[in-house]
Amino acid sequence: MNTTYEQIREANEQIQVADIKGKGYAPVNQRIKAFRMVHPCGRIVTEMLKNDKDMCIFRCIVYDADMKTLATGTAYETPNSTYINKTSYIENCETSAVGRALGFAGFGIDASIASKEEVENANRKQDDIARRERDEIRRKIDELEYVPEEDGSKPLTSVQRFALENLLEAEGVPVAFALGHFRNAKKIEDLTQSQGVVMRTNIARIRANYEKKEK
Repeated sequence: MNTTYEQIREANEQIQVADIKGKGYAPVNQRIKAFRMVHPCGRIVTEMLKNDKDMCIFRCIVYDADMKTLATGTAYETPNSTYINKTSYIENCETSAVGRALGFAGFGIDASIASKEEVENANRKQDDIARRERDEIRRKIDELEYVPEEDGSKPLTSVQRFALENLLEAEGVPVAFALGHFRNAKKIEDLTQSQGVVMRTNIARIRANYEKKEK
């Protein structure tokens, strides 16, 4: 039986779309539901193409009742890329491949080819990347909690400069204003390691002074 646009449209009208950051995305289970409404005897076939320590890849092929190919979809996931992927990256990969194949077949694509699960997983990856970046910056900032006395008069290291610049940015304090608290310091590179510790320790007071100045 040839599928008509009208059949797919009517099935898509039954899909409950999930809102993610103001945009609608169809969950994979809703796409499957719509697919079954049009192709009750159709087949959704998945195949794992690769699974090792670096990557898992799934392909999904969607067939009608006569085993005519309607669409294919491919997805990949990496182990440990998100908290959920530590235990379920294979399942997430397969689900994403199914969602994309059904999307290419016309189901649940009014808003996006990407499914709700695919978008949520992508957002989790971005959140995890941002978290790791924040942790790395915090680790570098922590290097300015204390410096050995013999290093106090030495210039800031590149890591310490990076940490201070990111700390000031996070606190919303311009570099030039912060440097005004230190005599003869025109740029970050002019600070000694001891002065870097002082800035790190007194960042709350420096921020308060800046906010008072801006009022």
